[in-house]
This record gives sequence, structure tokens and C-alpha cells, in this order.
Amino acid sequence: MISFPASVRVYLCTVPCDMRRSFDGLQGLVTSVMQLDALAGHLFVFSNRNRDRVKVLYWDRDGFAIWSKRLEEGTYAMPFGKAGGQHCELSAQELSALLSTHRSESRPAPEALSAGAIRSRIDMARNVQFVLCWERQRTYNPVSAS
Repeated sequence: MISFPASVRVYLCTVPCDMRRSFDGLQGLVTSVMQLDALAGHLFVFSNRNRDRVKVLYWDRDGFAIWSKRLEEGTYAMPFGKAGGQHCELSAQELSALLSTHRSESRPAPEALSAGAIRSRIDMARNVQFVLCWERQRTYNPVSAS
């Protein structure tokens, strides 16, 4: 369970966001789309269209901080388009429930590799690295100072 001071509010952006955005981009979403003050110390929660990534932006005394999470399988139950505006307010308990539960999709889990397969991939990567270094040395022509 996540615990916050009573003065901290949690705002969820109900519009899917581009998760390539970082501090400035998310702050711009807070001020322009959600029309809230990003420096107030509240938590601002964003998710992408696929609902498998979440970022939380907040002001931490001397600068912005971002917490992010990517699900390897499944999606978050984000309420896109259900709220009346561009954001809705959540309680700390609702945020905790939102981040800890997700529905699983019918996508297979990645296969576990055997120790031999791992060694084989490491050897292959070493060989590729050796060839690249050899090519770089072979084609390198230093310019001689005259």
C-alpha cells in the first residue's frame, strides 16, 4: 500500500499519452491539458494508449521526479474517456489498487533459456564484437601530420 501525506492529491490523466515524454513534456500536459499546477506537489498519473505503461510525475521540493512502470504482459484498467474532463482525482487507495492490479492478456510468456543456450548467445555476441573491432582497425587510416 502506498501512503502519502493527507495534503497530496492524485490526478489521473484520462487521455492516452505518449510515453516518450519526460519531465518537460509531462509538465506541459499537466498545465495545458489537465489545467493544473504541476508545482503543487501532487501526483500526476499518465498511461499510454496500450495501457501497459504508467508514469507518475510529481514535484519533489527541488525538482520534478518521475516514477514509471512497464508491464511485460497484461494491461492496466485505465478509465480513458470515462471522466467528464481531461483528468479525474483518485484517492491513494485507488492509485495503489490501479497500479497493483492488471488484467492479463492471452499472450504467451517468454520461454526460459537453458544454460547452454545462454552460453551460445554470449559466444555469438563475442564473435560479432570481435569482427566489428577487427573491421574498425582494418579500415582505420590515421592522418599523418606533415
